[in-house]
Amino acid sequence: MASNVRMPSGVDTDFVWPTRSSTAIANVNVRAQDGQDFAQRYEKSNGGGTSETANIRAPDGVDLSLKFTTAVGNPKNWSTVSSSAIGSAPVNPTARINFTASGAVQGSGGNTDTWLTVASNLGYQYQILHTVTSGPSAGVPGGWLNLDSGQQITLVQNTNGTSSTAGNSQIRRKSDGVVVCSGPWFMTASRGSA
Repeated sequence: MASNVRMPSGVDTDFVWPTRSSTAIANVNVRAQDGQDFAQRYEKSNGGGTSETANIRAPDGVDLSLKFTTAVGNPKNWSTVSSSAIGSAPVNPTARINFTASGAVQGSGGNTDTWLTVASNLGYQYQILHTVTSGPSAGVPGGWLNLDSGQQITLVQNTNGTSSTAGNSQIRRKSDGVVVCSGPWFMTASRGSA
C-alpha cells in the first residue's frame, strides 16, 4: 500500500524511504493515507543517504528528506548474468540464476550483478517475469512471480551433451504494475560420459 504522499518528482514516499526497522524518531505530523505518522513508517536517517528534497517540513522546520534514510536500494537494470554447470553422468549438472529478495542476481559458476542499487530486503514490493529468447525453457517459470523470498531459474542437462538457454527478466512494482528494471541472462550446462 502506498502512502499517497508524493515527492516533487511524483514518486510516492514509500518508494523513496525504507520501512522503519529500528526505534522511531519523534512524530513529524505528516501522515500516510492510512493515518500512520511518517516517523512510525520510515527508517530514521542516522546519517544515511538523503533523498531529493521533499519540500515537506517537520514541526522543527527540517525537510523530511533529512529525517529519513535512502540507504535502501532503488531498482536498476543489470548486465548479462551468466551461469554454467559441468558434470559427468550419472550426475545431471544444473546451472542456476537466483534473483534474491535483497537485490542480487547471482549466477552459479558464472557472474553476479544486482537489481537494487543497495542491498535491501525489498523483494516483497516486487514481482519478476522471465522470458526465454532461445533454448529450452523447462526450468524457467512463466508469469509474474512474487520476489518476497526471491526466485530461481535453472537449466538441467540430463543427457550427454551441452544445452544453453538465454533470456531476459523484468521486475515490476506490485503496487502499480510498472516495470522498474530488467536485464538479460544466459545459462549453459554440459554433461559428459562417466
